[in-house]
Amino acid sequence: MKSIWFELKNALWSKKFLFTVVGMIFLSLGSLVNEMKAMPDSSVYYLYMVYFYYPMWMIGLVLAPIPGSTSFCIDWNTQAYRLKIIRCGKRKYILSKILITWVTAFLAVALSQMLMLVILSYSRTTFLDGDGNALLGGIY
Repeated sequence: MKSIWFELKNALWSKKFLFTVVGMIFLSLGSLVNEMKAMPDSSVYYLYMVYFYYPMWMIGLVLAPIPGSTSFCIDWNTQAYRLKIIRCGKRKYILSKILITWVTAFLAVALSQMLMLVILSYSRTTFLDGDGNALLGGIY
């Protein structure tokens, strides 16, 4: 259990995690530039809904596991995985790497989406009058 917290701390406080989050924010905002130019009065809600119609968010899912998966690559290159397997066992080591990769990927996506919404909310209104129709099953 102590090794999982240590690995999680190393993955979350690494430069790779920061670059992944910043890269996903730039990817998100970059995919919305044309939409923001075409509709300057659009709301944050509208832009967030349109964001998922562009295929660029799928690239973010490829970028998300980078911080967690590189910890295994570092272990492999330095041969540190052998000591960790001896110390905690092969099953626990594999489960910890899978858990760390999943948690860091989830946190990278969640943090980048929240920061994207915060950045967009500084320049646009959050909701407009017609935005609620999508929640009720209507069209925009």
